[in-house]
Amino acid sequence: MFDSIQSDAELQARFIEAERPVRIEHYRRACVLGAVFMMAAFLLDLLSTSVAKSGYVQEFFFLRLACSLLMLVIWGLVQTEWGKRNYVVLGLLLPALPSAFISVMIYLTDGPSSYYYAGLNLVLLGAAIVLRWGGPESMFVFLEVLALYLLACLLPYYKGPRPPALDDKLFLSHLFFLVTTGVFVMFGSYYYNQLRLREFAAKEEIERNRRQLEAGNVALSEKKAELESSNQQLSQKTNELEQTLVELRQTQEQLVTKEKQASLGVWSAGIIHEMNNPLNFARTGLYALRNKDKLLPEEERVEFKEIMADVEEGINRVHMIVSDLRTYAHPGMEECDEVPVAEAVRVALRFFSGDLQGRVEVVQKIPPDQMVFANRNKLIQVLGNLLQNSVDALKAKDFGDGHPIVSIEGRVENGRSRLILRDNGTGIEKKHLDKIFDPFFTTKDVGKGMGLGLGICYRIIQEFGGTISVQSEPGQYCEFTLDFPEERPKEKQPDE
Repeated sequence: MFDSIQSDAELQARFIEAERPVRIEHYRRACVLGAVFMMAAFLLDLLSTSVAKSGYVQEFFFLRLACSLLMLVIWGLVQTEWGKRNYVVLGLLLPALPSAFISVMIYLTDGPSSYYYAGLNLVLLGAAIVLRWGGPESMFVFLEVLALYLLACLLPYYKGPRPPALDDKLFLSHLFFLVTTGVFVMFGSYYYNQLRLREFAAKEEIERNRRQLEAGNVALSEKKAELESSNQQLSQKTNELEQTLVELRQTQEQLVTKEKQASLGVWSAGIIHEMNNPLNFARTGLYALRNKDKLLPEEERVEFKEIMADVEEGINRVHMIVSDLRTYAHPGMEECDEVPVAEAVRVALRFFSGDLQGRVEVVQKIPPDQMVFANRNKLIQVLGNLLQNSVDALKAKDFGDGHPIVSIEGRVENGRSRLILRDNGTGIEKKHLDKIFDPFFTTKDVGKGMGLGLGICYRIIQEFGGTISVQSEPGQYCEFTLDFPEERPKEKQPDE
């Protein structure tokens, strides 16, 4: 790792540039600390017997004062533009000042035996910690301090013919500790500097990755925005195509419906004529038979009259169906009146007595006095159509343990008369609920329904001024609600 970092000159240059303001700030602090401690150590001079014996107390004070002032000068230079450009030179000069002055004190006192050598150790340790040196700077300052110490110790032996006695053991001991401190400072500064360089390299890598990630996020955001825009356009086009397809299908269904209605109009014109003739013959025969009831025994007349009434009711129903077929092709309004709901339900149920009796439970809840404003025969036709659908749905369902039920409930609420028909048959799928009143729409098998029944019921109820609605749950139930005005609508008075 160290080799790769050392080989990256560009990284080294960026690291040095990044360290510049930090080192400059540390140099300024080191100048102040050095000046303060240099003067504070004068107390040691006052307590030292060797200093007192030599008589250099006053001289040491001025030496310390001169050293402190010079370090404050460096403090001032570091704050200038010139000092910031040459901070490395000032950094090497800064520890040289106290080292030189301490070496002078060693020279003036006991030389190799002077305890002032400890001050040089403090200079090495303090400067290395505060000034954030690397290995080369630490080595230079160490050699600088070592040279000054050797000069201070050995210079007295060249002053005159009688040099003082040299305490070899004490000199070597001081020299050993000074060298050891210097070695520790050099290697410690070197590895500490490398750790800072590794930290700087890691931060650079993180910053580079962050920039790349931001650039990637920007590119991704742009791509995402483009994709969202494309998706919106595609969704808009899809919606337009779907809407167009729906409109085309509706138009097609309308065209088919109109074509069928046109065909029904042509077909109904012929069938109405053909059916009315036998119906008239049947009505004539019924009239003749009704006059013959006097010839029957008394006990048979009641049953005969009931049979005749049922036959006449059936013929009238067929006539109404034919009339409705003609009305469907050529809509028109027929006369309406107040109709008892219970009676219309009774007649409609009688037409299905064969399918319902003994097979389906019929539950009726109709108020006896409930009335609706409608055409009696057409109302029976609507009820019959709905009952026929219920019978078909009940036959198509497997009830298992249950049994088929048809319920018919009448209500009078808020000026409206409602009739609710419900069965527990197969029900109607939700996708078909909005189409069941369309002409020719049917879910029955081919040949079992033309899809006209509910469409005709819908039109008939509208003629009465009412509405018909449906609710269903597939496999559970189907419920039709007929909503009528309770009374005859008030006719508009002509303008006088």
